[in-house]
Amino acid sequence: MKRRFPFIELKGCIKDKTEYSKLIQGCLGVFGTHFPETFGCVFAEAIHLGVPVIGDNSIATGYRDFIHNNLLCNFNNPHKIAEKIDPIEPDPPIPAKTI
Repeated sequence: MKRRFPFIELKGCIKDKTEYSKLIQGCLGVFGTHFPETFGCVFAEAIHLGVPVIGDNSIATGYRDFIHNNLLCNFNNPHKIAEKIDPIEPDPPIPAKTI
C-alpha cells in the first residue's frame, strides 16, 4: 500500500532522552498546534535544543509565552506560514543534549 506522505516517519513513543533529543535536533523546525496546548513541553524542549518553533497566534495557547513573536503567525493563512519557514536556515548538526 502506497503511503500518502512517504516523507513522514511514524516513530511512536520514544522513551530514550538521547534519541528524543537527536530526533528534535534533526528537524528544521517544529510547528505549534492549531488548538490550545496547555503545557507546550515539546515546544520548550525544541527551543532549548536550538530548533525554531513556529506557532499559531490566532488562538490563545500557552506556548505563545515563550515562542518569539517573529515566529508566530496565523495558521489559517498558508502564505504567512511559508514566510516564517523560508528564512530558517538549517544549521550543521550538533551533538544531542540530554534533556
